[in-house]
Amino acid sequence: MTKKRQSSKVFADRLTVLDPVAQRVIDTLITTANAQRAQLLKRYLPQLPALLMGRSINFKEKMSFYDDKLLPIDREQGEFLYMLLRSRGGQCAVEFGTSFGVSSIYLAAAIRDSQTGGRLIGTEMVAAKVVSARANIAAAGLSTYAEVREGDARLTLLNLACEVDFLLLDGWPTLAMDILRLVEPKLSNNAIVVLDNVGHFRGNLRSLTNYLKEDRRYIVSELPLHGGMIIAIFKKLCSQL
Repeated sequence: MTKKRQSSKVFADRLTVLDPVAQRVIDTLITTANAQRAQLLKRYLPQLPALLMGRSINFKEKMSFYDDKLLPIDREQGEFLYMLLRSRGGQCAVEFGTSFGVSSIYLAAAIRDSQTGGRLIGTEMVAAKVVSARANIAAAGLSTYAEVREGDARLTLLNLACEVDFLLLDGWPTLAMDILRLVEPKLSNNAIVVLDNVGHFRGNLRSLTNYLKEDRRYIVSELPLHGGMIIAIFKKLCSQL
């Protein structure tokens, strides 16, 4: 009889794709993020009408407010990302918007468990978040499978040496299009592109979502996960193969 793998008991009995060590790190980070929700709601309340109407909002004022905010994907999204990357079996995954490393842990675990010898390249602009993300990834036992680059993603991802099999766009919505265009020439055939927060920031992400839907190289679906996620499969044209 096959034994069921034990899952973390911190929140409830539930199956999880992560090992107990990594799951404990995730549970701690999610608890911290949940405690920050009231501050975030207060922050966005004046812009709620624009958000509900799908308009663009301004992120430029007092950016330091976000320096200690996790702004993570939730557990369901993390497990979904794990499954996507694990099934893809990619050699190189790229993450725009590492923050404190929640999504990084799921993606690095998928790379480890798929045994491809691959690696996750994350990027984060806030120096303190880079330190925290590296520490959290290390605490989850996944440092071998992930690196976090510090600085503007338009620079840190400029000269990728690898062909990218998986791209997560979860950083500032105003930069997401720039990052896709930067990484796009490096996408492998059948690469998976994930765009998060399309429900929350539909106005800011409209040009990018339209681009993905209209470009015939992408097969696109939008899923109602947390803030809304677009999943796209990149198919190279015959002339690119």
